[in-house]
Amino acid sequence: MKNIKHYIQTPNKSDWIIITIYWILSLVFLIPAYFTTETFATALTALLYNIVIDTTFVLILIYIILPFSLKNKNVWMPVLSVIFLLFFSMIFYQFGYGLILNKPQDWSFINIIAGVIHQAQSLGILLSILAMKRFYASQQNIVSLEKANAENILKVLSNQIAPHFLFNNLNVLQSLIDIDAVQAKEFVKHLSSIYRYLIRHKDEEVVTLEEEMIFAEDYIYLLNQRFGNAYVFKTEIADQNALKKLVPSCCLQVLLENIIKHNQGNEQNPLITSIVISENTIEIKNKIQEKMYQNDASGTGLENLNERYLLLSNQSITIHKKENFTVILPLINQLKSFKL
Repeated sequence: MKNIKHYIQTPNKSDWIIITIYWILSLVFLIPAYFTTETFATALTALLYNIVIDTTFVLILIYIILPFSLKNKNVWMPVLSVIFLLFFSMIFYQFGYGLILNKPQDWSFINIIAGVIHQAQSLGILLSILAMKRFYASQQNIVSLEKANAENILKVLSNQIAPHFLFNNLNVLQSLIDIDAVQAKEFVKHLSSIYRYLIRHKDEEVVTLEEEMIFAEDYIYLLNQRFGNAYVFKTEIADQNALKKLVPSCCLQVLLENIIKHNQGNEQNPLITSIVISENTIEIKNKIQEKMYQNDASGTGLENLNERYLLLSNQSITIHKKENFTVILPLINQLKSFKL
């Protein structure tokens, strides 16, 4: 079990600035209260004692007691810790003032309760300010960690897209070099265009639909070289303005790869896929012609794509499977924000 030293925190520079400003502003009210009833030396001593006692116990509460007690699963621990600290600070306060002012203190039950209430009021403002600051800072840390975690997940999910992409296309290129050097050169042009896209956007979570469509055209060209006319892709753009909206990078590659993976096409009976772009969605639809044997039918690609959408925009992809297999991707107008 971790001891209390593990939970001890220390105030930073901004905390000390806040404490200093607080006491400077408080002097406007404290100076008249102290210096009108006591001698200068006594009033100054009492005032400094007040500042030291209040600041010390607020720091103990904020940076030691509360961090430790909040880690405890007992819900009463923070409450009891605050009450105990108020009681303890009241004893210091009363005892010190008795010595400074040379006045006997009344330690009756009523006076003790009144002293605890007075300490709660005395410590309350500074305590609340520092507590709110630390709460805000902790929330910012949570948001930063959440965002960093989301970005890491996105990178992992993105890296899982089409792992055999390069291997398959290098095999196609090798065949083309032996058959048609001109066609091989054109193939290299489209392949290099794809990798320029991947490198350019490797650190970007989203791209414009226009950029993604150019990438998809290059990708479809490679598929046509690999499979001939066994797979036909038809694109319809119903709304040109939609091209300016955002989508996860390589999202169309995931869908096209998924179609090839799970459906059989041939020259005599080609698999036709339609890509329809409307105002707020992309609809990719193909007739179901399932392959007799499939190495991987787990649907990991679509699951990953859906996870990326949720992380980026809190939206999900829509899948319909009847005679046709249809996937509808929402277009992203604004990325998900990480708010307090």
